[in-house]
Amino acid sequence: MMMIKYVKKQSIKLSAMVVAGVMAGSLDAQAQANLSTIVDNIGTSSAGLPGLVTGTSYIMGTVIGTLGILKIKDHVENPSGTPLKEGAIRLLTGGALLTVPTMLDVVQTTIDGNAATQTSALDVRVDAADFATN
Repeated sequence: MMMIKYVKKQSIKLSAMVVAGVMAGSLDAQAQANLSTIVDNIGTSSAGLPGLVTGTSYIMGTVIGTLGILKIKDHVENPSGTPLKEGAIRLLTGGALLTVPTMLDVVQTTIDGNAATQTSALDVRVDAADFATN
């Protein structure tokens, strides 16, 4: 009985490997071009992901931090009913979520090698063309 289960399990694994091998071997140039297009589309579509992560982490950090303050208030009003650690944990979690955008920017700078600078009103850019004589 156990031998039959073992053989069935092995035959399923073998058939899955055969199907995967046939599919990989049958990729022609057109299928590879389509796969390349799909990968390029995924890369293009995920370009807005850092902004989504940044916005979500700011909102969630603010909400969880506010809930932490409310839990600490509950602890002050009723110390035996609400432990202080619940508020402290929420405050730490909210603070960690508020630092996610900074960490994301550091990771992008480390991977890309150039900083994603944000231009403010105080930034002054000076080019060599500004001093060129005509």
